[in-house]
Amino acid sequence: MDNVPTAPHTDQDEFSPVGTLLFVMIMLIGYVVYWGYIWFLVVIERGGN
Repeated sequence: MDNVPTAPHTDQDEFSPVGTLLFVMIMLIGYVVYWGYIWFLVVIERGGN
């Protein structure tokens, strides 16, 4: 068998998505605000017509 020595593991060997949860939460909050605004325009200001 070939026993090839490997380089020591470092933190920079793997991709770590930093801020992904924050991005998703901002997108979800924006989605809720958008649909809340659309609901306000249609139901409250125009009376649902």
